Amino acid sequence: MAKQKALMQTGNQGLWGEVPGDSQAQITRVYKFYNFTNPDEFLFENNTPVFNEVGNFTYQEYQDFANSSFLIDNDTGMEKIDYSFYQHFSHLNGDVDQNITVVNLGAMGAWYQFKTSPKKKVALQAFAGIIYTLEDYAILVASSQGIYFTFINNTKQNVINSIFKPAGNVPEALYDSLWNDTKFGWSNWTTLRRWINAAQNGMFSYDAYVIRDYFELSYAQMYALLSGTFSDWVSGIHGLLNQWYCHGKTPCDGPFFTVIYKVLLEA
Repeated sequence: MAKQKALMQTGNQGLWGEVPGDSQAQITRVYKFYNFTNPDEFLFENNTPVFNEVGNFTYQEYQDFANSSFLIDNDTGMEKIDYSFYQHFSHLNGDVDQNITVVNLGAMGAWYQFKTSPKKKVALQAFAGIIYTLEDYAILVASSQGIYFTFINNTKQNVINSIFKPAGNVPEALYDSLWNDTKFGWSNWTTLRRWINAAQNGMFSYDAYVIRDYFELSYAQMYALLSGTFSDWVSGIHGLLNQWYCHGKTPCDGPFFTVIYKVLLEA
């Protein structure tokens, strides 16, 4: 009888798939915070930090295993359950509108490291950060300029014939916006950079999401624009950068690339 009652079935989902559910199990979460009362005095005057305990903040937890379906696993032959899990909290007590200052542990850790580490080590870490950032930015700038001046040539019709029309499902009404937009248009190498990032990082990258949402493009339209000819452009330019700017090194030699790129710009 106990084994039969323990089975996860549609008829007894209120027992296993809901909280509180039929069991009326009450789950509460209690939070406390420690308000940092003198951050400025601590940071700038070297005073002892003072904290005040603030709380309790109490919430009741609710869970729901919704949209459940019972299936047979083809590999094991056993029955399994697919479901959508929902969880939310209801505020019970505690003033949630008051302002509380808490310690940023990441920043405090970095601050402690800067104060206690040898200056040479800190300087090397800072210089390395600059080099890595400059390397990524310089490669992106070179790619954008290379594609723009090699393939686009400041000509809208080149992009329409090579990118927009072959995409097929991109309406002609969008051509002007895709070309002229001051943030993400193809008419300037500086605004072309996000398209290159999207082509490199894929359809589910942050850059692809921003562009798709900005121009209200469908997934299929975005995929058509990033693949095909434009993808070939990006791959071709990066191949040239690796052989010329990067001096044949993989991964690219950042300092060498940066110096060469600066010399080319000045030339």
